[in-house]
Amino acid sequence: MIAWGIKNLFPGYFSLVMATGIVTIAADLLKDESIAGLLFKINQAAYVVLCALTFIRCIAYPSRLVADFMNPEVAPGFLTVVAGTCILGSEFVLFSKNYDIGLILWLAGFLLWIMLTYALFIALVVSRPATSPAAINGSWFLAVVATQALSVLGTLLASPLADHRNALVLSALSLYLLGCILYVLIILLVAYRLIFLPLDAQDFLPSYWINMGAAAITTLAGATLILHASLSPWLRAMSPFLKGFTLLFWAFGTWWIPCIIILGAWCYFYKGFPIRYDAGYWSMVFPLGMYSTCTDQMAKALDIPILHSIPPFFFSVSLSIWIVVFAGFIHELYCAIFGRRIC
Repeated sequence: MIAWGIKNLFPGYFSLVMATGIVTIAADLLKDESIAGLLFKINQAAYVVLCALTFIRCIAYPSRLVADFMNPEVAPGFLTVVAGTCILGSEFVLFSKNYDIGLILWLAGFLLWIMLTYALFIALVVSRPATSPAAINGSWFLAVVATQALSVLGTLLASPLADHRNALVLSALSLYLLGCILYVLIILLVAYRLIFLPLDAQDFLPSYWINMGAAAITTLAGATLILHASLSPWLRAMSPFLKGFTLLFWAFGTWWIPCIIILGAWCYFYKGFPIRYDAGYWSMVFPLGMYSTCTDQMAKALDIPILHSIPPFFFSVSLSIWIVVFAGFIHELYCAIFGRRIC
């Protein structure tokens, strides 16, 4: 069963690291150090294990890995390794003040981002795989999430690492703007998919929560740049532009929340789609935790006190769902180790 699990490892399983990491950061920002410390340890272990399993899969089952990479329905999931790496790096910077590991993870994330984004795009263009409407889904927003996660970590590192400050600030700002453009391009495709193409209950995967999560992390990247505007004169000069874009993406991310809740209710309660553990549910935890974090940072960056009541509520929701999904993950892991007949 373990060999079967490695062979069929979901490409987007690093969303577990993304979800756990952002809930950790939200807990740290809200001064809940006990929860943040526990989740930080869990996330480090999860990252190491997933890296090991992915490496084994590359060596033992390369054909299966390539097949997933060429499948447009699941291929964007590979970008979770970039986002997960950078979010873990942000944890090291914010929670443990370990800037050396943060820089190593930023460099690793940047190299992975270059390799995966270009390889993914070129592979799908050149191979022209047979596609279905399901190939256009919320998982493509992981391109935005990975890009903005790099921007956030780069900005956080720019302050303590003075020798690399200019390069980090320039790269963080460039990645932020690139992420904004990617969001606009992808949202057009996803909106067309949702409105004009047939949508069955099984098509509405938890990945559509990334619609909101991508807008939320774009908000966080913008707010982080604003809060660190003193690092560079030209970054300070761009603050009015950044403030407008940050509020725009926060408003759009907020708009998505009722839409996704209503569509989720239609899928699970009206259409009767079964609720059972799936690795994709980590993509639901991540946006909720990210919305808590981005709202907290935007409220500080734009000085909007009325928003300070929102982050604790969404942190509680994201933590509750994290516990439920983690329990499902442990059950699934137990079944994989001891055999499904026991479950």
